[in-house]
Amino acid sequence: EEEGEQPRSSVRSRPLKSINVLWRGLVRAREEAERDRRMRYDLQQTLSRLPTYDDDDEDDDDKRALGKTSTATTTTTTYVTAEDLDEDDEELESFNSRDVNDRLQAVVGHLREAHRYCFWCKHVYPDERLEGCPGTTEEDHD
Repeated sequence: EEEGEQPRSSVRSRPLKSINVLWRGLVRAREEAERDRRMRYDLQQTLSRLPTYDDDDEDDDDKRALGKTSTATTTTTTYVTAEDLDEDDEELESFNSRDVNDRLQAVVGHLREAHRYCFWCKHVYPDERLEGCPGTTEEDHD
């Protein structure tokens, strides 16, 4: 890292409930998968370095290089659990309990209002009227 540059952190800085409910489920699933992947990876990396594991093929130099001697400084990995990742999210549960078509219409409506984008046309329109778009449903675009 260069001087003056802040270190990159894998810790999420934004509370999960502050993310739009339309894509909060996706963000939550990705973060859970990333947390599980990172924990599995670290477990695999440390299995051979457990204090009780003694490899007969390793000499003193190998042990020193792998950090198994008392002279080496040991580092521990600390996980910062996203507190709200394991909490119940009533708003998300309510959204996910809606019919699939209702959820799709909510996402399509958000894209149209916030970004002037029609999911079915795959086009960004220059104004709010979305002139030239036949409608808000897939059937309108057939």
